[in-house]
Amino acid sequence: MPYTYAFKIIVVGDAAVGKTSLVNRYVSGEFSPEYFPTIGTNITEKSLNIYEFTIKLAIWNIAGDKRPEEVDKAFYQNAHAAIVVFDVSKLDTFQHVDGWCRAANQMTTPTFYIVCNKTDTGTSAVDREGARKKADEYSARYFEVSAKDGNNVNELFNRVLMDILKRRLNELKARVA
Repeated sequence: MPYTYAFKIIVVGDAAVGKTSLVNRYVSGEFSPEYFPTIGTNITEKSLNIYEFTIKLAIWNIAGDKRPEEVDKAFYQNAHAAIVVFDVSKLDTFQHVDGWCRAANQMTTPTFYIVCNKTDTGTSAVDREGARKKADEYSARYFEVSAKDGNNVNELFNRVLMDILKRRLNELKARVA
């Protein structure tokens, strides 16, 4: 299907924080309780029709088995948005958010989203107010989601897309001016 615009979104974070589940929930509406670690990068595409435009999202789900600075810079290049995911029940995954944000920020200038996943577990090892403050440090939007039950997943990706489109519109306006 021909598209009017294509945007690259990277999804990063430690292993087993639910990046693949988050992407699958958004793209297909499905959730699998099985854990299969991502090897390398999994690129999933979703096409959307907004008004007369067809938009292709290329969502790059990057394996979390490496430290952020070890991920090949090509994965980050030309990203329009970076979604940094942590598991609310595992404090160490939140402690690594800085590394993921710094690595992405060195390679590209995306709009950042810090995402607290697995809110359905009822377990929280992370201070949510501290997570919001961390998002503020990176001028990032903060979302609490559950890939398992779908809570806030579509809202997250809709916000990402709207922010990308606003940024793109501002770039086009600047060229014309």
